[in-house]
Amino acid sequence: MVRHKLKMATTRILLIALLLSAAPLSGCGSVILTFAKQPEDGNLIYVGTRGRFKQLTFQEDTDNFGRVALLLAWPIIAIDLPLCIAADTLFLPYTIPATIQAGSSFQVEP
Repeated sequence: MVRHKLKMATTRILLIALLLSAAPLSGCGSVILTFAKQPEDGNLIYVGTRGRFKQLTFQEDTDNFGRVALLLAWPIIAIDLPLCIAADTLFLPYTIPATIQAGSSFQVEP
C-alpha cells in the first residue's frame, strides 16, 4: 500500500516536472513576436500574451490538424501564458515606444 502511494506521488511529480519543462519548448510568443516577427498592425504591446490567448480560445485560423495539435498542446500553452504575461510586462519599456513609432492605433481586438 505504501509502495503504491509512493509510486503515485512519484508519477505526479514527474508529470508536473514534464509539463513545466515543456513550457519553454513551446516557444514564448512574446520574444518571437516582439523582436523577430512583428505583427502587421504594428501593435507590440502584450503581443505574445494576445497570441497565446488566441491559441487558448481557438481563435486562430487553422486546419483540422492544427486544431488537434492545439487541443493536445492546450495544457502547455496554459502554463506558458503567465510566462508570456511576465515577459510582455518586462518588454513594455521597448514595446510602448516602438508601437507609438509604428503609428499603431491601439485598438482592442474584438
